[in-house]
Amino acid sequence: MPRGLSAKLKKKIANENESILSFLVQSKPQKKIIPSFEICKNSKTPNLHLNISDGKMQPQARTNTKVRMQKHQSGGNRTCPRFKWVPDTSFTVDAFKYGIISGCTAYFLTHFHYDHYGGLSKGFTEGIYCSEITKKFLLQNFGCCLSVHALPMNTFVNVQGCDVMLLDANHCPGSVMILFRLVLQNKVILHTGDFRAQSWMLESPNVLNHYIQSPRPSSSARITTLLLDTTYCCPTYGFPTQDTVISAAVKVTREFLLSDPDTLVVCGMYSIGKERFVLGENTPLIPMFAILAHYLLDVYLLFLPSNDDYFDWSV
Repeated sequence: MPRGLSAKLKKKIANENESILSFLVQSKPQKKIIPSFEICKNSKTPNLHLNISDGKMQPQARTNTKVRMQKHQSGGNRTCPRFKWVPDTSFTVDAFKYGIISGCTAYFLTHFHYDHYGGLSKGFTEGIYCSEITKKFLLQNFGCCLSVHALPMNTFVNVQGCDVMLLDANHCPGSVMILFRLVLQNKVILHTGDFRAQSWMLESPNVLNHYIQSPRPSSSARITTLLLDTTYCCPTYGFPTQDTVISAAVKVTREFLLSDPDTLVVCGMYSIGKERFVLGENTPLIPMFAILAHYLLDVYLLFLPSNDDYFDWSV
């Protein structure tokens, strides 16, 4: 542990099983960020639907319109909410818990986390669109009975008359943001999914730079509608960068192992998304990791480079 902590506090943190964030210095933001839009505190909607005009974001008015459902063995007969639909299309995104949706002609999946693919089963017969990595996860877990279409990254592909492009969401392996371009309607829609915003996303030559920085605000080169993940869209959330957290974890782990080489280092990995953290911990002091869950074993066999150099597959 860092030397700045007293022995009493070190023991308290260890006993209470605190996360690695406990070892980071928390600094108050120097300037409070005021969002240019408001979110209803009583709303249970996890996504904010914004119309963008002349560079200004305005929440789209809510309606009481409900979508009729067809009953499906994995999704029941719940109503698919409006924010799951891509405006001006017959597409839905991450809406599998609503079963087969009346009027939906294409089902998009942003990434392979349960709160996004939940409700999906081997009996799902509709077309699913996602990234190549997410397709592998789907087929690995649900079998080859699903109709899964893997789309390329950073390239527009025509899906039922709509131009669709997948962009790196920087969230977990295979996670994407989805850009929908409706040429006839002169509209561009961005669905962020779960994403980790970084400055490089808006820098050239990244695709979003073109749509954000375009000097033509009324053309098809500008985003007109934003479907935004607002889970942490609040100034009170001031998380350290991922690199900072990984560096802190390495420092803490190193100090423990130097004092006791037999220390067991445990990284909770209930699902995909912790790969950078685990590989960041790979140092001469921790030459190998053990993977216990069969599901994670398959995941790492598929996607991690030089697997045998990092992991002990015998457990």
